[in-house]
Amino acid sequence: SSSPQATTAAEAPSAPLTPKPPQIAVMALTAIQREDGMLILGRTNLPFGTQMLVNIEKPNGATLAQDNATVGEFGRFYAGPYATEDAKVPDGRYIIHVVAAIADVQPDNVKPAIGKDWANFLGPLKSTDGVIGPVIESKWPINWVNASGQRPIPLSTVLPAGEKMPHADV
Repeated sequence: SSSPQATTAAEAPSAPLTPKPPQIAVMALTAIQREDGMLILGRTNLPFGTQMLVNIEKPNGATLAQDNATVGEFGRFYAGPYATEDAKVPDGRYIIHVVAAIADVQPDNVKPAIGKDWANFLGPLKSTDGVIGPVIESKWPINWVNASGQRPIPLSTVLPAGEKMPHADV
Protein backbone atom coordinates (compact mmCIF):
# COMPACT_ATOMS: atom_id res chain seq x y z
CA SER A 1 0.00 0.00 0.00
CA SER A 2 2.97 2.33 0.29
CA SER A 3 4.12 4.02 -2.89
CA PRO A 4 7.51 3.18 -4.35
CA GLN A 5 9.89 6.06 -4.81
CA ALA A 6 9.21 8.33 -7.76
CA THR A 7 12.02 6.77 -9.82
CA THR A 8 12.46 3.24 -11.10
CA ALA A 9 16.22 3.54 -11.00
CA ALA A 10 18.12 1.90 -8.16
CA GLU A 11 21.49 3.27 -7.20
CA ALA A 12 23.92 0.66 -8.43
CA PRO A 13 27.11 0.14 -6.48
CA SER A 14 30.12 1.83 -8.05
CA ALA A 15 32.44 -1.19 -7.68
CA PRO A 16 32.06 -4.08 -10.14
CA LEU A 17 29.93 -6.97 -8.87
CA THR A 18 31.62 -10.33 -8.36
CA PRO A 19 30.75 -12.99 -10.93
CA LYS A 20 28.95 -16.09 -9.65
CA PRO A 21 28.96 -19.54 -11.23
CA PRO A 22 26.34 -19.89 -13.97
CA GLN A 23 22.84 -19.91 -12.50
CA ILE A 24 19.27 -20.20 -13.75
CA ALA A 25 17.67 -16.76 -14.32
CA VAL A 26 14.37 -16.44 -12.41
CA MET A 27 11.60 -13.81 -12.17
CA ALA A 28 8.23 -13.43 -10.45
CA LEU A 29 5.66 -10.65 -10.98
CA THR A 30 2.54 -9.23 -9.36
CA ALA A 31 0.21 -6.66 -10.95
CA ILE A 32 -1.84 -4.33 -8.74
CA GLN A 33 -4.33 -1.57 -9.50
CA ARG A 34 -3.65 1.62 -7.59
CA GLU A 35 -5.45 4.94 -7.77
CA ASP A 36 -2.80 6.16 -10.22
CA GLY A 37 -2.79 3.05 -12.44
CA MET A 38 -1.45 -0.50 -12.78
CA LEU A 39 1.81 -1.14 -10.97
CA ILE A 40 4.03 -4.11 -11.79
CA LEU A 41 6.11 -5.41 -8.88
CA GLY A 42 8.76 -8.05 -9.45
CA ARG A 43 11.63 -10.04 -8.04
CA THR A 44 14.56 -11.68 -9.78
CA ASN A 45 17.97 -13.14 -9.12
CA LEU A 46 19.55 -10.87 -11.74
CA PRO A 47 22.28 -8.64 -10.26
CA PHE A 48 21.60 -5.38 -8.45
CA GLY A 49 21.60 -2.55 -10.99
CA THR A 50 20.51 -4.65 -13.98
CA GLN A 51 18.56 -2.50 -16.45
CA MET A 52 15.24 -3.82 -17.80
CA LEU A 53 12.27 -2.74 -19.90
CA VAL A 54 8.73 -3.69 -18.80
CA ASN A 55 6.06 -3.57 -21.52
CA ILE A 56 2.31 -4.04 -21.43
CA GLU A 57 1.36 -5.60 -24.76
CA LYS A 58 -1.78 -6.83 -26.48
CA PRO A 59 -1.79 -10.52 -27.45
CA ASN A 60 -1.13 -9.49 -31.08
CA GLY A 61 2.23 -8.02 -29.99
CA ALA A 62 1.26 -4.33 -30.05
CA THR A 63 2.99 -2.46 -27.20
CA LEU A 64 0.56 -0.27 -25.25
CA ALA A 65 2.93 1.07 -22.61
CA GLN A 66 6.48 0.62 -21.40
CA ASP A 67 8.65 1.67 -18.49
CA ASN A 68 12.26 1.22 -17.48
CA ALA A 69 13.07 -0.75 -14.36
CA THR A 70 16.27 -1.37 -12.42
CA VAL A 71 16.91 -4.33 -10.15
CA GLY A 72 17.26 -3.05 -6.59
CA GLU A 73 17.85 -4.58 -3.18
CA PHE A 74 16.82 -8.21 -2.69
CA GLY A 75 16.16 -8.52 -6.43
CA ARG A 76 13.16 -6.19 -6.34
CA PHE A 77 12.05 -4.07 -9.27
CA TYR A 78 8.91 -2.22 -10.28
CA ALA A 79 7.46 -0.51 -13.32
CA GLY A 80 4.60 1.91 -13.76
CA PRO A 81 2.15 2.93 -12.76
CA TYR A 82 0.61 2.43 -16.19
CA ALA A 83 -2.60 4.39 -16.71
CA THR A 84 -5.01 6.04 -19.08
CA GLU A 85 -6.61 9.42 -18.41
CA ASP A 86 -8.85 7.89 -15.72
CA ALA A 87 -5.90 6.01 -14.12
CA LYS A 88 -7.21 2.58 -15.10
CA VAL A 89 -5.81 0.15 -17.60
CA PRO A 90 -8.89 -1.00 -19.55
CA ASP A 91 -10.19 -4.50 -18.86
CA GLY A 92 -8.78 -7.06 -21.26
CA ARG A 93 -6.10 -9.56 -22.08
CA TYR A 94 -2.53 -8.33 -21.92
CA ILE A 95 0.98 -9.67 -21.84
CA ILE A 96 3.47 -8.28 -19.36
CA HIS A 97 6.84 -8.55 -21.12
CA VAL A 98 10.03 -8.04 -19.10
CA VAL A 99 13.37 -7.81 -20.93
CA ALA A 100 16.82 -7.37 -19.39
CA ALA A 101 18.83 -5.75 -22.17
CA ILE A 102 21.86 -7.22 -23.88
CA ALA A 103 24.95 -7.49 -21.69
CA ASP A 104 26.87 -4.85 -23.65
CA VAL A 105 24.48 -2.05 -22.62
CA GLN A 106 24.22 -2.99 -18.93
CA PRO A 107 26.02 -0.72 -16.43
CA ASP A 108 29.79 -1.33 -16.27
CA ASN A 109 29.63 -2.57 -12.68
CA VAL A 110 26.96 -5.18 -13.60
CA LYS A 111 28.80 -6.64 -16.62
CA PRO A 112 31.25 -8.85 -14.64
CA ALA A 113 28.34 -10.44 -12.72
CA ILE A 114 26.36 -11.32 -15.84
CA GLY A 115 29.26 -12.23 -18.10
CA LYS A 116 29.71 -11.65 -21.81
CA ASP A 117 26.41 -12.34 -23.60
CA TRP A 118 24.79 -13.29 -20.27
CA ALA A 119 27.22 -16.25 -19.93
CA ASN A 120 26.63 -16.41 -16.15
CA PHE A 121 22.89 -17.02 -16.59
CA LEU A 122 21.15 -20.03 -18.12
CA GLY A 123 17.65 -21.42 -18.39
CA PRO A 124 14.36 -20.76 -20.14
CA LEU A 125 14.49 -16.97 -19.64
CA LYS A 126 17.70 -16.63 -21.66
CA SER A 127 16.70 -15.82 -25.21
CA THR A 128 19.25 -16.07 -27.98
CA ASP A 129 16.76 -15.10 -30.67
CA GLY A 130 17.74 -11.46 -30.54
CA VAL A 131 19.46 -9.95 -33.54
CA ILE A 132 21.88 -7.95 -31.40
CA GLY A 133 22.63 -10.62 -28.78
CA PRO A 134 21.19 -12.72 -25.95
CA VAL A 135 18.77 -11.16 -23.47
CA ILE A 136 16.93 -12.35 -20.36
CA GLU A 137 13.19 -12.08 -20.92
CA SER A 138 9.83 -13.46 -19.91
CA LYS A 139 6.19 -12.92 -20.80
CA TRP A 140 3.18 -13.26 -18.48
CA PRO A 141 -0.34 -13.41 -19.96
CA ILE A 142 -2.88 -11.63 -17.77
CA ASN A 143 -6.63 -11.19 -17.96
CA TRP A 144 -6.93 -7.75 -16.35
CA VAL A 145 -10.28 -6.88 -14.78
CA ASN A 146 -10.43 -3.61 -12.85
CA ALA A 147 -13.02 -4.95 -10.39
CA SER A 148 -10.39 -7.45 -9.26
CA GLY A 149 -7.84 -4.66 -9.06
CA GLN A 150 -8.48 -4.29 -5.34
CA ARG A 151 -6.32 -7.37 -4.77
CA PRO A 152 -2.87 -8.01 -6.21
CA ILE A 153 -2.92 -10.40 -9.16
CA PRO A 154 0.07 -12.72 -8.84
CA LEU A 155 1.42 -13.75 -12.19
CA SER A 156 2.97 -17.17 -12.69
CA THR A 157 6.47 -17.47 -11.32
CA VAL A 158 9.17 -18.59 -13.70
CA LEU A 159 11.07 -20.81 -11.28
CA PRO A 160 12.68 -24.04 -12.39
CA ALA A 161 12.57 -26.97 -9.93
CA GLY A 162 14.89 -26.45 -6.98
CA GLU A 163 15.45 -22.73 -7.58
CA LYS A 164 14.46 -20.13 -4.99
CA MET A 165 13.75 -16.42 -5.23
CA PRO A 166 15.81 -13.86 -3.32
CA HIS A 167 14.76 -14.04 0.34
CA ALA A 168 12.83 -10.75 0.65
CA ASP A 169 9.18 -10.41 -0.30
CA VAL A 170 8.01 -7.92 -2.90
